[in-house]
Amino acid sequence: MTAYRFRVLNADGTTENGRIEAESLDQAEEAASRKGKVISIVPLLEARANSESPKAKAISKISVGKKKTKTDEVITVIRNMAVMAESGVPLKEALDTVSAEAGTPDLTNALRKLRDEVVAGHALADAMRTLPKFFPEIVCDMVSVGEDGGKMDAALSSAADHMERSAAMKAKIVNALIYPCILLGVSLLSVASLVVFVLPQFMETFKQMGIEPPMLTKMLMFAGDSLRKWPHITFAVMVGLHFGGKYALKQPIVASKVQAIILRLPVVGDLMTKIAISRCIHTLASLTGANIRLVEALHHTAKVAGVPAITAAFEQAKTDLEQGDTLGESLTRTKTLPSTLVQLISIGERTSRLPQLLKRAAVQMESEADARLKAVVSLFEPMLIVVMGGIIGMITLSIITPLFTVIQKIN
Repeated sequence: MTAYRFRVLNADGTTENGRIEAESLDQAEEAASRKGKVISIVPLLEARANSESPKAKAISKISVGKKKTKTDEVITVIRNMAVMAESGVPLKEALDTVSAEAGTPDLTNALRKLRDEVVAGHALADAMRTLPKFFPEIVCDMVSVGEDGGKMDAALSSAADHMERSAAMKAKIVNALIYPCILLGVSLLSVASLVVFVLPQFMETFKQMGIEPPMLTKMLMFAGDSLRKWPHITFAVMVGLHFGGKYALKQPIVASKVQAIILRLPVVGDLMTKIAISRCIHTLASLTGANIRLVEALHHTAKVAGVPAITAAFEQAKTDLEQGDTLGESLTRTKTLPSTLVQLISIGERTSRLPQLLKRAAVQMESEADARLKAVVSLFEPMLIVVMGGIIGMITLSIITPLFTVIQKIN
């Protein structure tokens, strides 16, 4: 069932707004016509059902702090606007509708501001540029081309597809890291328990027998005593290191050096490169498919790469294109992208089917990146087990070594 918002003209000349659910647009129009003459009827693809229980509504009102707008909610808004644009709904009415169905107060206020800008005479793309928190620059460019070419519905659909693919890739990476992070957390808790609670029991025995523990045991004991005696200071130091690390990574110099180290890693570096190439080709396919000039599309593609070598390759391609070269020739000289991909781009340029071939290449690159991500995760898990096993073994050795001294003294 799909929800529809309708407006009808009653027999007494007044208008009435309402909402119904139906299997199709024809059924919804037929149901609305029983109330009066149908003025407009708008499908709400992602609308919430009105049958939500009072208890659920009460729970939904309970929130801690300010609810953050998710990318999925913005994608839903853009998709609904695309459907309404295809149905011929006026832009102001479409913005009124999506603002009423927005999931968060922030998004509602942003959409109302968007509507006010449009009513004031500004283009939709220009109004979107004033809200970069919700609408990326690439989306604004797609909408701008759609406005100029009279294909607003196609432009909005392409923009939603682009945001959806980006969010999906990010979700895949996060989901792949969930289990290793849980495993790492449990391992760290186990190590902390050994250092804080188990090792001190043996240290008392060593002191009573006058045994001097080795340096490794002393270091672990110092760490355990710090956690036990000064938990607040230890926690403050850990928090300081966390936020200090985050601040350092935001600095361009530090971030570039850390990224360079990661890219040199045998398996992880190759994975990051493949993900970056997949993201770039998807972006280039979406922009060229939306009839954006190739030079401008390359400019945006370079910005979303995230890997210096790939960014430089697309920036160089943009420069070469302005000087009369083809995209395929420029990318061939950089030797950054796979040769098969570059050949496909060259064929697309020669046959004037570049957007279609880019979409195929983007799907293929995404599949390769997904497969490599699964391979890296499957390799990372046993490596993590080995590393944590080594750490626990080190702690065990720090306990056993003094015990040998105790046994020798007894003998």
